[in-house]
Amino acid sequence: MHVDGFRFDLGTILGRERKALIREAAFLMR
Repeated sequence: MHVDGFRFDLGTILGRERKALIREAAFLMR
């Protein structure tokens, strides 16, 4: 259960980072 919670948090953090990266990539490609 602890591992699942950790994995969920990690996924949320990675998802947030990925969104930021996509936003920056889109901005740089203009």
